[in-house]
Amino acid sequence: LLEAFGRQIRNQNNPYVVRARKFISENYSDKNLSQTQVAEVLGVTTSYLSRLFVTSLGINYVEYVARTRIDASLKLLAETDHSIAEIADMCGFASSRNYIYSFRKQYDTTPGSWRKASKGDVVK
Repeated sequence: LLEAFGRQIRNQNNPYVVRARKFISENYSDKNLSQTQVAEVLGVTTSYLSRLFVTSLGINYVEYVARTRIDASLKLLAETDHSIAEIADMCGFASSRNYIYSFRKQYDTTPGSWRKASKGDVVK
């Protein structure tokens, strides 16, 4: 188990993974950001990139991008009065429905409920 954990930590420092994560963090708001696009930028195949994400980060590319977008949305939820639809759009989600689904999957609550809780409102 420790050996597998050590391999995963080393894999997170894989130059392709580092570059892919940087590219995604700089481009997550692009609704058209695709695994093919990232693979082309890195000069690798999509299947190799897919394998790298799973072996290095323990999640697939789509889930990683969704988590990156959701993480970016947290600040907007907490610090702005933008609507859920506006935040979804600003963070690169195809729709507010897709955003709410992904958010609920990660946090087991909706963005609206999370926003109320983050501002100290009681969520019923």
